[in-house]
Amino acid sequence: MRIRTTSVFIAAIVLWATCGLLSQSLLAQSSSAKTWSLPQGTTVKDLGPRTYRFTVDYTTANTKGETLRRQRLTGEYARGLAGGEVVWKNVIEADADGSTGPFGGAQKRDFMEGFRYHNDLSSTLKPEFFKAFPPTAVFERNLVWDTGMIEHFGQDFFEHLKLNQPYHSISDDAVNMPDVGTFHNRDVVLEWIGRSQRNGQDCALINYQAFFNPLEIANGGMTLKGRSDYWGQIWVSVATKQIEYGTLNESVVGEMKLPGLAVAVVVLVLIVGNQISSVRELLHVLTYALVYANLTGAMGVLVLGGLAERFALRSPLVPVVAVGVIVLSALGCLLAQTLLMEIGFVIPQHFWAEYLHTLRVAIPLAVVFGLGAMVHGSLRGRVQLMEEKLHEKEVTEERARKLAAEARLRSLESRIHPHFLFNTLNSISSLIAVNPARAEQIVGRLAALLRASLDTSNQP
Repeated sequence: MRIRTTSVFIAAIVLWATCGLLSQSLLAQSSSAKTWSLPQGTTVKDLGPRTYRFTVDYTTANTKGETLRRQRLTGEYARGLAGGEVVWKNVIEADADGSTGPFGGAQKRDFMEGFRYHNDLSSTLKPEFFKAFPPTAVFERNLVWDTGMIEHFGQDFFEHLKLNQPYHSISDDAVNMPDVGTFHNRDVVLEWIGRSQRNGQDCALINYQAFFNPLEIANGGMTLKGRSDYWGQIWVSVATKQIEYGTLNESVVGEMKLPGLAVAVVVLVLIVGNQISSVRELLHVLTYALVYANLTGAMGVLVLGGLAERFALRSPLVPVVAVGVIVLSALGCLLAQTLLMEIGFVIPQHFWAEYLHTLRVAIPLAVVFGLGAMVHGSLRGRVQLMEEKLHEKEVTEERARKLAAEARLRSLESRIHPHFLFNTLNSISSLIAVNPARAEQIVGRLAALLRASLDTSNQP
């Protein structure tokens, strides 16, 4: 029974961890879409500062697709400050050679620490806007411009979008980038493709793309002429029009001329993983995981072991564990979903849809992992039981050997009494002076007697 109890307890622990992981699936499922239209006449609701985390990977390659250099830029962007201002902090760059080389030491961009300005995309294109930036800080300027672009696409064209209908937001628009060059947006297409959830918010999921955009860069003695293709997705809260999450991918192909070179080099610059994601998303994921894991897992630990001990003697253990895992998964998910709704993480109208969606994933995984953990625990318990029996056998054998040695000693003592030995030795001592031959004979007979006694005591 101890083996069964241990294996069921481990199964309950695995159920605990599995339900914690399953909770994250709720964050990605689509909302029930009875009305497929975006609200009109709404404004962006800044209810306080919001912090986003950017990660940008620049990859430079040649025409053969061989990676020459990689550069990673990360930073924190906060909006919703007083007066409609935004601020940048902790902007760091790290470089690496080739496709697999490790990134070197991170270099903080001190000139962007606390860089604060009014959130207006057009103002960032004025020549004096980046006066505190070094002339060659192109990537850092891109952080500012890309942020404004994502917010511009997701918020300013929000009311114009219809489900699955491409919207041509910008056409033939030449943009002058101060101290960098020019960029020509040939045709920027936005498309609302559905609804999703991010950070506990109902979001409109918007695709954007723009291809074959002419590009010219002249900076720090380097010139680049080519084209840019960029695309990505934006999650926009339906209630607040805040950007909850965003991605940007860009491919730049062109001829680059470096200072001191007489010929141009054809290069490919791939910008991947430029993400704008709210730090609140991590808190939502942790909240979902903790609620589901603790409610469902705690029920498994407290209830599953007792049920197994009660029914294991009358029925096989595997069906008992399987049924217990299914029932506890359903009850635990229901309690977790109810609690999350009470604290505002789940919209009441979507309660049962999200609950049923979670069960479709939770029950199969819980059964598989729970039974697997039970088998593992059962085997482990049997190994421990065998080790205990082996240890007990070794202790018993050692005790038997000790008792045998003591018995042989007592047998020897019973055969040779001390007073007999002393009397014999005294007799031999007295005969040595008067009759040495007789004394020698008695010593020989005493030795034979002792040898015979020892041989007899050693016999089993």
